[in-house]
Formats: sequence, structure tokens, C-alpha cells
Amino acid sequence: MTEAVLSAETVFAPVRSQTAFEETVERLGTAIKLGLLPPGTRLPAERELCRRMGIARSTLRQALTALTQSGHVFATRGRRGGTFVSDPQPPAAPASPDMLARWRETCDRRLAVVYTQNDLGGAWARDGFGRWEHEVVPGGDDQREEAFRLGVNLVMYALCLDYKTEQAHIDYILRTRRFAR
Repeated sequence: MTEAVLSAETVFAPVRSQTAFEETVERLGTAIKLGLLPPGTRLPAERELCRRMGIARSTLRQALTALTQSGHVFATRGRRGGTFVSDPQPPAAPASPDMLARWRETCDRRLAVVYTQNDLGGAWARDGFGRWEHEVVPGGDDQREEAFRLGVNLVMYALCLDYKTEQAHIDYILRTRRFAR
């Protein structure tokens, strides 16, 4: 299957939310904004869209009305009519001064989010005698070492003004850590 077909199948897959209207607007709007439904694209007929998305016709019409009002799609009648993605797309609403101030405040503090399926803190934990408090499963000592190196890099990134320049110190930190592997 081509990427366009896979994308269309994802966009028009059955809706599985308690608020089908909101999910439909969100899904179609996101597909338009990401370019999966480029300007000028004709959406499938209402009946087909309802069948593919698993929603009622009234829900689809309500969602299309919302997208029409926002300027993302337009509808035409007649033999060659249908619902089409608008060209050009409406401009994004400018951010409010309050939102910009909060964003600057957040970014000025070097925000970082780390998601991992492993417990990094558990891999680093030692008791008062320097023994590992927890086993590292399934990777063992190699996984523990990778967790430690990731922790050093995270701290360096958070504390250094120029991360790439300061990376020269990582080898020293790893060599001189308090407890050997």
C-alpha cells in the first residue's frame, strides 16, 4: 500500500470516542494541517465517510460545519460538488501575550522531558555500603551503565550553557565517579 492510502485509512478509520463530533473534527483538522489532506482534496462522500469512520451522518455534518466555519474546508453543490480542503488554509490564531509570557518562562528554564520504559533512578540506586539496591532486568550491568551515562548527559544538558563544548568533561566524570562499576 502507498503512504497516501495508509494515511487516508488512518484518517478515515472508525471513530472510537465518547465525543464522536470532537474526535471527528480533531482527526480531519489534524489531517488537513499535517498535509495528509492537501488543499483542493475532495473528501469522500458523506455516506462513505460515515461508513468508514463509523459515525452518524448528523455527527459528520456537524463536524464538517465546524471545519467550514473555521475555513479548513468548503462545500459546493452540483454534479462536481462535494466537500473540499480549502486553499489557502486559514492562518493560525496569534498567541496571546499571556501565552507567550508563559512559554518564554518555561523555555528560559531549560525544560526537558524524558520518557523511558526503564526505571533510571532504580538503576542508579546504591545502599549506604555502595551496593546496588536493585537488579537491572533484562540488560544487567550493560543496561545499568547506559542508564548512568544517560543520567550524566541529562545533567550536563540541564546545567551547561553550551552542551557540545562541555561534553569534553563527560569522560572525566565517568572515570572519577564515586563507586566503580
